[in-house]
Amino acid sequence: LSIRPVSGELDHLSIEVPEGMMVGDVLGQRLEDWRFDPKTRVLSVQLTEAQSKRFSLLVQTQRGMETLPQVLALSPLRVREADSVVGVLALAFGNDAQPDALKPQALATANLSDFNARLWQQARGQHGDAVLQKVYRYGKDKAQLNLQIDPVAAELRVISKQRLSLGEERMLLAVTTDVEIVR
Repeated sequence: LSIRPVSGELDHLSIEVPEGMMVGDVLGQRLEDWRFDPKTRVLSVQLTEAQSKRFSLLVQTQRGMETLPQVLALSPLRVREADSVVGVLALAFGNDAQPDALKPQALATANLSDFNARLWQQARGQHGDAVLQKVYRYGKDKAQLNLQIDPVAAELRVISKQRLSLGEERMLLAVTTDVEIVR
């Protein structure tokens, strides 16, 4: 999150966390303490001193998944009492999953290059096989991305050699098969 106070100073923030998400960690230079209440879905962040200029916080969230395919509704974090909001939501997958049936609400499609390169490098450090699939922009309206996540089907490459020998009293079929699992 990049926070820019327009007027006055901030010494704390209340952030709404979407349903199903859990907060794993909050990082930032001006961070004193944080607390996530799973019942109210609110992340309370206390800063070391009141801020009047732009500052950033990295909020790491996670969500449990069932076996694929799975239908999800994803929403971004929302800072309470924010006068204006400009956000970017990115969707990335590893080798074992792929997006299907994307239905954005209050989201505008953006270029992949619009996603913050520094954040993408951090994500790649944790999930090296991830591929950025889609990027969306959102504003103050409640944004949500409904999607289905499907497993990636195994891709097999088969090379086979077959030999059929016919004799007077017998028939012989010899098959040699090489199978390569690509995914």
